[in-house]
Amino acid sequence: MPRKLIILQNRASHEKISYDEKIVAEVENAGVKGNTIPLLTEIMKIAIVGATGLVGRNIIQLCEDNFSSDVEYALYASKSSEGKVIEINGTEFEIKELKKENIQENDISLFSAGGERSKEYAKDFINKGSFVIDNSSVYRMNEDVPLLSLIHI
Repeated sequence: MPRKLIILQNRASHEKISYDEKIVAEVENAGVKGNTIPLLTEIMKIAIVGATGLVGRNIIQLCEDNFSSDVEYALYASKSSEGKVIEINGTEFEIKELKKENIQENDISLFSAGGERSKEYAKDFINKGSFVIDNSSVYRMNEDVPLLSLIHI
């Protein structure tokens, strides 16, 4: 069963930190109060599908702005981008061609590669244990797929 990750904001420093839902529940059940919760010992893995496109580059910038440098990224794009390198928070990540055999386990997969690629590959990422957030409209009217609204303050 995939883990659920939560992004919390530290009330004292306003730093955004990723936590495993189980750790949050354990800390709350133990009655710990305060501004921080112990960090995950496991590194969060984020896939970005469509990493070389305009929106993909903006997603990468948002990840740099909001996540620490210990996040592991899997970057996917077309065959023509395969092997190129993108630096995120000082670490270089090689772009992989988006195809079934290249899909690995991730915690979160952020899709911005068009509806056709979402239809073809989103379920493969889900089957590898990932939560998928898709920027296309392909699942927008599907009642079985929750609509996610993000507010950037």
